[in-house]
Amino acid sequence: MAVFTKEIELKHYKLPNDKNREWIKDISTPYLYVYANQTKKGVTKTFYYRYADNGDPRRKTNQISIGKYPSISLAEARTKANELTTMRERGEDINPEKNQAITFKDLAEQWIKKEQSKELTSFDKQIGRINNHLYPLLKDKNIKTLTRLDLSNAIEKIQDKEAKRGLSHDTSKRAFYLMRKIMDYAVSKGYIDNNPARNIIFADTFKLSKTNNFKAITDTDKLKELLKAFDDYQGSNSTKQALIFGIHTFLRSANVRRLKWQYVDFDKDLIIFPAKEMKLRNEFIMPISKQVKKILHTQKELLGLKSEYVFPSDVTNTKPLSENTLNYAIKRLGFGDDMVFHGLRTTASTLLNENIKAHGLDSEVIELCLDHRERNTVKAIYDRSQRLEDRAKLMQWWSNYLDEAKG
Repeated sequence: MAVFTKEIELKHYKLPNDKNREWIKDISTPYLYVYANQTKKGVTKTFYYRYADNGDPRRKTNQISIGKYPSISLAEARTKANELTTMRERGEDINPEKNQAITFKDLAEQWIKKEQSKELTSFDKQIGRINNHLYPLLKDKNIKTLTRLDLSNAIEKIQDKEAKRGLSHDTSKRAFYLMRKIMDYAVSKGYIDNNPARNIIFADTFKLSKTNNFKAITDTDKLKELLKAFDDYQGSNSTKQALIFGIHTFLRSANVRRLKWQYVDFDKDLIIFPAKEMKLRNEFIMPISKQVKKILHTQKELLGLKSEYVFPSDVTNTKPLSENTLNYAIKRLGFGDDMVFHGLRTTASTLLNENIKAHGLDSEVIELCLDHRERNTVKAIYDRSQRLEDRAKLMQWWSNYLDEAKG
C-alpha cells in the first residue's frame, strides 16, 4: 500500500501503470486513507476514515467518506479523522447508519439525482431501463449483500424475456452497463468496498446479439420512389417535413426530432447543435443547403412562435416528435421492409462515396458531415478547421442530387 505524509506527495501521486485504483495511507493520521481511482478525466482522490469495531469478532472494516481532494484539504481531512477517533474512544457510535440497509432502489435514486444535472439526451431512456428492467429484479436488494451471482442472474432474466419476445439483447446489454455504473457509485460513496459487477465481462457471460446493419435504400430507382413518397405523405405536416429534412441532412433521428429554432442560424446557413444533443458529446456545426433552408423557412412561417421545436409533436407544440414517429411513417408509406429512418445515413454515406468523382470531395468531408468525428483526441484538438466550406459544397451537391433523382 502506498503512503504519504505531506500534501505535496498526495497532490502529485500517480497510480502505478498496472492499477486503476488503490488505497493510500496517511501515516501521520490514524485511520485516514485516500482512495485513488482512475477515471476518464484523470485520477480522483477521496478521503476515507477506515476502522474496525473492537467488539466485532469478524473485525470487518468500516469506512466513512470524508470528501474528495482537493475540495477537502489534507489538513481538513486530518482534523475530521482525529475528531472521529476521539468520538470512538469515548464510546460514541460514529456511523449510526452503518446497520441501515441501503437498497438498490435507494442507491439508484441517489445516482439519478446526481446524473440529472448533466442534461443528457439519453437520460430518460436510462431511467426507463432502471424502472422497467432493473427495479423488478433488484429494487429491494441490500446493496451490501449483492453478489456477482445476483447481478448475473438479473441480466439473464432480462435476456430470457428478450428471447421469448424475439428481441435482440441490446436492452440487457445496456441494462448491464447501467447497473455497473450505479454500483460504481456505491463504491465512490463508501457504501461498499468493491463493485461485484466489475468482475463480470458481458461478452463472456451473456448472450450477444447478431450485428445487424440498419436497413437502407441505395438503389437509385428505389430512392426515387422513396423521395416521391415523402413528398406525397398524407400524415401530419411535422412528420412529412421531418422526413424530407432528414434525407437532405442525414442527421440522426434524435437530432431531427429535437431540433430547436435556437440552433438555426439563417444568416450563416448553419445549424449549430450543442454538445449535449450529440451522440459523441461534441458541438456539431452543419452547413445547410438552399433546399434545407427553404424547408426551415416554410416551417417557421407555419409555426410562428408556437413551438421551440422545428418539428413539434401533433399532440402538443411543447414537445418534439416522438421516438417512433418517423419509422412508423416510413412503414405507412410501404417502405418498412427496405428502410428505417436511421438508414437514411447509410443511404447518404453509400451514394456520396460512390459519387466522389462527381462532387469532387474526399471521404473525410463525408465523414465530417455524418458527424463521424476523429476519435484521436490529440488530432481532433488541433484540427480546428472542420472543413466547413467543403462540407457546405457537399451538402448542396447532395440536395441537388436528390432533386435530380426524384425527377
